[in-house]
Amino acid sequence: MCYTKYICTGVETIMSHYTLGYYDQQNKIHEMCEYAEDAFEAVKFAREDVPYLQAHPFSLHMIREVE
Repeated sequence: MCYTKYICTGVETIMSHYTLGYYDQQNKIHEMCEYAEDAFEAVKFAREDVPYLQAHPFSLHMIREVE
């Protein structure tokens, strides 16, 4: 059950929220968020969503589960 002021869709109780960080070719940091069952799945989803990560998979430097 969700007791916040936000509308709950149900995905919040099944999956975890992850923040992923990566560097681009100009060495700038970008961060994105994904919902996934674990960190490996979050990376998989990020690579599907961001073409740069498909071409440069090792530019990903940070995965953090958000509580």
